[in-house]
Amino acid sequence: VTMLAVENDDEGKNDDGHNLAWNIFEEREAGVAYFIPSDAANGADVPENALDFQAATVFRAPKEGELYPVPVANIETTCKPDVFAKIVGLASNYYNWALLCSESARVGAANGMFYSEMQDYPHWLETTTRRSGTNTYITGKGLDNKAGTRKDIFDGVGKVFGSYMSYELPPIPCVKTLEQALECQNVIKNGNFRPDHPKNKPNDLLMTYAMGLFVWKHYSNQIKCRRIPDKKLAIAPRDSLMGMLGRSKKKQNMNTSFPNNRGVARR
Repeated sequence: VTMLAVENDDEGKNDDGHNLAWNIFEEREAGVAYFIPSDAANGADVPENALDFQAATVFRAPKEGELYPVPVANIETTCKPDVFAKIVGLASNYYNWALLCSESARVGAANGMFYSEMQDYPHWLETTTRRSGTNTYITGKGLDNKAGTRKDIFDGVGKVFGSYMSYELPPIPCVKTLEQALECQNVIKNGNFRPDHPKNKPNDLLMTYAMGLFVWKHYSNQIKCRRIPDKKLAIAPRDSLMGMLGRSKKKQNMNTSFPNNRGVARR
């Protein structure tokens, strides 16, 4: 596991600069399709005051002989949703214009704030949901991770673990995600069982992993490499890109204008 370098801020001058490092498990490859499920939360300027974590996991499509999509990077942070959105936006660019699979803006205020920053990104997951009141179907950006889909989302995690013997580890390179999976428990909410985390312990990385399995199962037709392999990256390469993530106090560097597939900035 490698940690992407960020700028140290011992004096706390940069309230957006905490916990902005991605864990990288596998290098980015040209011509490979990636997708990024993300889970926004309220966050806080002071990490200790955050009630929940923001999290995102970068997946690549499985190669020959692999059963499931493979996590290649993830992040867990307590920054505010708008800052988190910019971090995920840069990663979406870097990973070959990855399909963005954040939760829908309809699912909570934090997701709405995330969406307001990322709504112009051209490669969102598109899903169709039914409105129970009017019995009509609407298509929108993002994943509706509501109570009705939560069990189905987590069933995918159980299937992955069930595919391996007790002495084998599933292809999950992140120890923290594995720990959260082992700590996951069924709780009763509104009279129904649902997977959840223990009190005072997060499961945000596990949620993004489970969302990734769900997206691959139901929406794999939307996952494709959208960057032309012989074109230069539209943003800085790995070292300077991740340094940029740690310098969010320089707001001009956190540009949310996204280049198109040919590397020309869209305005």
